[in-house]
Amino acid sequence: MKTVFETNRERSLLAINFLWANLGLGVILFFLPLYTKSLDPTEQWDTYVNSIELDSVLILFSFPLMIITAVFFVRWMYSTYDLLISHGGHITFTRRQLGWAFFIPIINLFRPYQIIVQFWEEYGRIMRKTDSENQYYQGVGKAIVGWWWFAYIVRGVIDRAFNYISEEDMEGLLNLGIAFAVAKIISAYLIIRIINQMLSWQQDLEVISSIDHIYGDQEEGQENS
Repeated sequence: MKTVFETNRERSLLAINFLWANLGLGVILFFLPLYTKSLDPTEQWDTYVNSIELDSVLILFSFPLMIITAVFFVRWMYSTYDLLISHGGHITFTRRQLGWAFFIPIINLFRPYQIIVQFWEEYGRIMRKTDSENQYYQGVGKAIVGWWWFAYIVRGVIDRAFNYISEEDMEGLLNLGIAFAVAKIISAYLIIRIINQMLSWQQDLEVISSIDHIYGDQEEGQENS
């Protein structure tokens, strides 16, 4: 049976891989409208139209990719929750609330941020408790979580804005597509950094837990002898 460390490591890497896929798509969505804007519709109309159609298809494709990524992200939240709880973490949300955080209207505007902030803070608290001499864990800020969530919300707002622009407004659609791509790239990059940081803390915690386990077995053996 897998340990909480092994399960969370696997789910962290899966979430990160899908987030990189989102980031890569965001890069394509950024450069394609720029290329389209460089074309002269009066002289390269067919290329211009094909480029816009491809951009629209990629934006549509980003939606199912986002859903799949969200599923793996929620699975990562579950395993991170289990790991933190098993090591004395204090999470104010239930395991069930993690799963609905991204999908309930209104609540999904703030609950995921609150959950990740708690994960971040509890990792820091546990690491300070288990390795109090390491100054690194004393001042690790959570501003990166706020910037990630800000970029994520902006991406969502821009996504909704597509519904209010006429299909005939090519320039507006292209500019909105560029803004959407930028927000998508930033939010994906920041959450990748956040998960990687937590994964690094997990590795430190795993080493400390292994050392404590070894010393605990040795002390128990000495007492029995």
